Amino acid sequence: MPTRLLTTPILLGLLVVARGAAAGCLFPGPADITMPDGASATEEQMIDTQRLVKAYVAEMEAYLACLDQEASALKASGEMTDEQLTINDKRYNSAVELMQGVAERFNVQVRIYRDNNS
Repeated sequence: MPTRLLTTPILLGLLVVARGAAAGCLFPGPADITMPDGASATEEQMIDTQRLVKAYVAEMEAYLACLDQEASALKASGEMTDEQLTINDKRYNSAVELMQGVAERFNVQVRIYRDNNS
């Protein structure tokens, strides 16, 4: 029977308000996580993958927070140009899309796992 960890899929309630400057923020990159097949995965595989997904989401959230902080500092100093804002908006939104994609792919497998193990 699945543990409590798998009873709530990872939800990303992120507001896609684009802000940021990427000068000092290190982009974690796309996730290098192999999703287990929910139809045949073991509970241990699902939990291990859940940990990886959560760690990736945390890294991406830290990156987004960094973008927000840098944007605020540049705006406060009057140094952020419209071009910088546009570029950083795209970086922010791309990161959010990557993060949501990883979470959704995992959630699909969690639903399949639950259907096969309930």
